[in-house]
Amino acid sequence: MLENENKQLKSELAEANAIINEQADALVELAEIIVGEE
Repeated sequence: MLENENKQLKSELAEANAIINEQADALVELAEIIVGEE
């Protein structure tokens, strides 16, 4: 029971982490645009 819940939570955490990484990349791109760097 707990093992399944733990696997589910790890899966959700990995998914959230992937989203955060995508958002971080987008913020870096935006910052480069604002600063005017390529």
